[in-house]
Amino acid sequence: MSTANTLLFTATDVDPADEAALNDWYDNRHVPQRVAVPGVLTARRWEALEGGPKYLALYDLAGLDVLQTAEYKALSQPPMRTEVDVERAKTFKNPVRVVMQQIAQAGSATAPAADAVKGLLLVSLQPEAGYEDEFNDWYTTEHIEYGARVLGLLRVRRFKAVEGSPTYVALWELADPNLPNTQPWRQALDTPWAVRIRQHYTRNFRGIYKPR
Repeated sequence: MSTANTLLFTATDVDPADEAALNDWYDNRHVPQRVAVPGVLTARRWEALEGGPKYLALYDLAGLDVLQTAEYKALSQPPMRTEVDVERAKTFKNPVRVVMQQIAQAGSATAPAADAVKGLLLVSLQPEAGYEDEFNDWYTTEHIEYGARVLGLLRVRRFKAVEGSPTYVALWELADPNLPNTQPWRQALDTPWAVRIRQHYTRNFRGIYKPR
């Protein structure tokens, strides 16, 4: 199981007419190529059940230097990069690519077994200027810790961007994708501090996902 603290986070929407071809390419070419690169520890794709973006691909890396290796850079150059890759990339809508470092974790200290994670809650929030320190204090010392007490929350990891945007992403790994819509979840997380700090951040995106 991975204990990596570096994440390559990618997301995209896609037109329905292009969806089947994009998924075939992603599952059978794009992801396998990247998994073969030394230092790419895990790779997993997710599809939105609620919210968005529609598709996520998450890659745990051994470190930031993995993206600077000859093996990784070769993926974006001929002969590894082909016209098929170029054409599929053109179907991305609102693409996101962010290199991130983990800044906090709650719940399990190690990665849950892949087959135990039935859902993923993705949250990206941007704190208002002047409130970033309090936002991070709330999220790390209260929000994810309280969430980790809810039965069915396996692990939550927070990341901060070192390249790209958004700045902050939290990945909540779930035994049941419906968990964020339940009363125990709301009771645990809807605290007075949460209500107050909510006035001082905006949401980049939020989605509930199933594994692909």
